[in-house]
Order: sequence, then structure tokens, then C-alpha cells
Amino acid sequence: DQFLQLENQNLPINFEIKGKIEGAVNQALTLEAQSNKGTIELARTLIKEDGTFEMKGNIQGMGIYQLKLGALDNKVAPLTLEPKDKVFLQASYATFESLPIWSGAKWAEPLTAYMAKFNDFAKEQTKLSEQQGLTEEQQIDLFLKMRKPLDEYAKNQVLKDLTNPVNIILVTS
Repeated sequence: DQFLQLENQNLPINFEIKGKIEGAVNQALTLEAQSNKGTIELARTLIKEDGTFEMKGNIQGMGIYQLKLGALDNKVAPLTLEPKDKVFLQASYATFESLPIWSGAKWAEPLTAYMAKFNDFAKEQTKLSEQQGLTEEQQIDLFLKMRKPLDEYAKNQVLKDLTNPVNIILVTS
């Protein structure tokens, strides 16, 4: 995968992410965007000794971004930043990609709730994949039943606020 770094040092700061991530001392934290040319790094910082961090930078507009913790590709949390957002993230290294707690923006609370529900769904899906003796039809039926609370939450959240940026994630996952 091609990796590009955006030369945005001269652009005005239009977002801020602060927070605390337990168990991630000295880890790099990178805000990335996907493009047709590959991954674009928009901002980067290091987690301090006490687990806190502060990241500021510039984004072109509202969109789906990802916050990547460390060098591994599996420690990634999605977010729907908008210019002027000042958000706070509370997380741990162990559950960074599955249970981040966001606050400070219109999309923060619904995204936090959705990620918790998605994490529950993923655990149930893992249990389903380990079950023996089920027909394909039974597996599909159980999968759809497990997925229903997640889909219901997404549907209700979108209908509650049609203008919330988090809807991009809710309708595409």
C-alpha cells in the first residue's frame, strides 16, 4: 500500500484531538485518510509517559478518517472528523480498535455507542464461527439475528439526526 504524507505544515490548524490511551506509552498516533493514491498521513504525535496525547492538524473537510495507534495495521479506530472539531479520546491499548470512547463532537457519542455494539457483534460472530454442525441456512439465520441490534441502532441513529457525520460509518459498515 502506497503511503503519502500530506505537506500541510503551512495550512491553518482546523482540528484538535486530545486524550489518554492506557498502556500505549511512546506509541505513535497517526491520523490517516484513504485516497485513490493510498493512505495519506494528516497528523502524527507520540503518546506521553502518562498516556496523554495532543494532536492538531488540518483536514480538507468532513469525512471518514482513521486514527492508527503504533505500527500495526490492526490498531485503527474510525472517526468522522469535521473542520473545527475539538474531540477527546479515552482508550486503552488492548481495546483501542474496538472500544474507543469519544467525546466533544456531534458524532462522538453515537460512534462510541456503535463501536461498543459492533464489538459485541464481533464477539458473537466469533462464537458462531466456532459452532459445529450448523447448516449454512442455520448459520445465516443466526448471523442475521446477531446483527439485528447493530442494524437497528444504526437505522434509529440515522433517522434521529440525518445530518450527523457518523451516519457515513453507520450506513457503510
